Amino acid sequence: MSDPSLVAVDIPDEAPPNNTIQVDVTVKQGGPDPWASHGSCPTKKLDIAGWKTPVRLKVDGEQVDERELCLASGNKRTVALSTSIGETGNHRITVEAVAVGGNAYDLQGRKEQVNDDIADQIAIESDASDPSKPSPVDSLKRMLQQVADELGATTTTLGAGIGIGVLLLVVV
Repeated sequence: MSDPSLVAVDIPDEAPPNNTIQVDVTVKQGGPDPWASHGSCPTKKLDIAGWKTPVRLKVDGEQVDERELCLASGNKRTVALSTSIGETGNHRITVEAVAVGGNAYDLQGRKEQVNDDIADQIAIESDASDPSKPSPVDSLKRMLQQVADELGATTTTLGAGIGIGVLLLVVV
């Protein structure tokens, strides 16, 4: 069996009714190589070393979106799941990372089980802020996170580097 885990899940606190809600999910795959497993898939290098990794979004227990990633052991990827909720009030949003497996030669098919899940409440209200329109601070954080990811750093080290750069400019 594969061993996926949820590294990060970004569920908004509130949203207006009938608005598309996007939930960004980062999944990391663990487990052994999937040789001779029903859960294997070819990676970008066409090597059958990846695990099929279903990621599901549920609202009040009902599945509303699913994506299937192909991740080799030790790799992680971010995927966006989305839904729209029309009914006002509090709703429970759950994200699940599903483990897959099963012997490819036993003719019993692929086995699946929820390996990791994260749930949170979202308030659907007519006067709620729109989560698809981030605040200026959120936009800046997202931009810094993207730059840090491209450089292979963290936002903390990137911020420290920028701080040192500004300090050197002030001193010189």
